[in-house]
Amino acid sequence: MSLRWSGFSSVVLRYGLGLGFLSAVADRFGLWGAYGQPNVEWGNFARFLEYTHLLNWYLPEGMIPTLGVLALAPKFFSAFFSSSVGTHAPPRG
Repeated sequence: MSLRWSGFSSVVLRYGLGLGFLSAVADRFGLWGAYGQPNVEWGNFARFLEYTHLLNWYLPEGMIPTLGVLALAPKFFSAFFSSSVGTHAPPRG
């Protein structure tokens, strides 16, 4: 009985982690609303790119959009792989 619940809780936790990553990506694209609303950190991608440029002031401005996408991509892909990686084989016996 406990093996079934541990497998279920593992799936729920992995999906929760994936949804957390997707929520952060959605915020950077403004899907949760404009900046200044409750629980909205970025509000749009341009604001995220401004902060990326602030942190990477030494890079040419033309590289900032590429760098912003490269920073966003792992979070986006982690949302999907966190829910599928680590599946366990059924117990024997």
